Amino acid sequence: MRTKALLLAIAALLAFAAPTQAAPAPPEPDAPLPREPAKLADAFTASTRHLRAMAWDGTGATVPDDVARFALHHQRILRLMAEKGPRADERKPVVDAARHE
Repeated sequence: MRTKALLLAIAALLAFAAPTQAAPAPPEPDAPLPREPAKLADAFTASTRHLRAMAWDGTGATVPDDVARFALHHQRILRLMAEKGPRADERKPVVDAARHE
């Protein structure tokens, strides 16, 4: 019993002592998107993770501003990835690999 109380006390201390990672600021609506395939894949992965980590569950009358800005940024990335053009074939394998990370 004493061991359990000691472990709980240590866990509580570590929880307060551990540095917390602040959520990144949502991107500006007109933030530039990377044009290199690997950097675009990194941006896609990061925006996906940020959206999944958000606490908003889709309920409520309005979408929180930070969720809307991350979602719009993610949408812009997806639209860029979907564009046809000279570098489209270079982006696809890198982005596919990032999706399975």
